[in-house]
Amino acid sequence: MERTRDRKELLEDECCPIHRKPCEHRKEENYFFSLSKYQKPLEELLTANPNFVQPSYRLNEVQSWVKSGLRDFSISRATVEWGIPVPNDNKQTIYVWFDALLGYLTSNSDS
Repeated sequence: MERTRDRKELLEDECCPIHRKPCEHRKEENYFFSLSKYQKPLEELLTANPNFVQPSYRLNEVQSWVKSGLRDFSISRATVEWGIPVPNDNKQTIYVWFDALLGYLTSNSDS
């Protein structure tokens, strides 16, 4: 299974904390979703609208997750051929789950 991890998430010997096997280091250019830029707005939204999170008993969990620091994450890959091609960039493919999320959001828009 492939997953992106920061070095601080690895064990001291740079092994995966789940599988206890050495990680393969890769470097590639990808497109990222800038989740970190929503840190403050999300904290403010959750404080001002505690009923935003449902079921309500999950509010503290969500607030803790947001306060722990939102990190940007890759939404594309340059080294795989499967996936959805990025418009105007034939070297990148978009993760299928991210394309599905965009589809759900746009299908529910008021446009």
